[in-house]
Amino acid sequence: MTEEQLASDVERLDRHELAEALKSDIEKGKKYAPESKLPGNRELARLLGGSSNTVGASLRILAAQGYVDVRGKSGTYVRAQKDWGQTQPYWSVRTELEEARDELRQAKKAVVAAERAVANALSRLPAEDA
Repeated sequence: MTEEQLASDVERLDRHELAEALKSDIEKGKKYAPESKLPGNRELARLLGGSSNTVGASLRILAAQGYVDVRGKSGTYVRAQKDWGQTQPYWSVRTELEEARDELRQAKKAVVAAERAVANALSRLPAEDA
């Protein structure tokens, strides 16, 4: 596994872990009460120790699960408790597409690495005499 593949795996793991951590905070209601506005992505990244991109991906996961409502420039809000766990089709599809895109990127990197390995192996073979 290349360093890029490992970094991509860690990033994917991080967004799911971060989503679970945020969901736990929301469910406890201590940090983020229902119908309250969450801090911005940069601030959440600073507070939670991730990147703002990872926070954004985590919030999209939580939106798909019905925990938050992403309102563009207005911000992200915790949904009412009665809405938690209700799948949101738009965010579910978007999250699935992001996962599929990441898997395709990893597959493409693996193909490129395999092509390089084959080219390298072929270049070391002795030349055939005609």
